[in-house]
Amino acid sequence: MGQGKLGYVHLRAMSSGDIADWARDYYPVFNREGLIIDVRNNGGGSTADHLLTALTHLKPEHRDVITMRFIEGYAAQEVAQMLGKTEGAIRTLQHRALERLRKEYDAAQKSAAKKIKR
Repeated sequence: MGQGKLGYVHLRAMSSGDIADWARDYYPVFNREGLIIDVRNNGGGSTADHLLTALTHLKPEHRDVITMRFIEGYAAQEVAQMLGKTEGAIRTLQHRALERLRKEYDAAQKSAAKKIKR
C-alpha cells in the first residue's frame, strides 16, 4: 500500500515504564514521507499530549539527548562528538533523561486524570 513510504505507530495507553517501547516503535518510522499515528483504543487520554508535555518539562540537555538519540537517530558516539562530551557521559545523560521523562510522563498523566474527574 504505502510501499515503505508510510510509517505507523499505535499509541497505546502507557505508563512510565513504556517510554522505551514508544521510542522503539517510533524511531524506525518517524522520518518517512507520511506517518500514521493510531490513537484508537489507547485507554483514554492523549498519549501524545502526555508525552509532549513531559518532553517540555525536561532540562534542555535532557531534551537534546533524547531528541538526538531517539528522534534524529544519532549514535551515542555521534552525539558525544556534537556536544563535546564523552560517549559514557552521553549514555549516563541519556539514562537520566529517560528516567526524568518517565517521571514527567507520569505527572502529566496524573494531571490529566485530575482534570477529567472534576
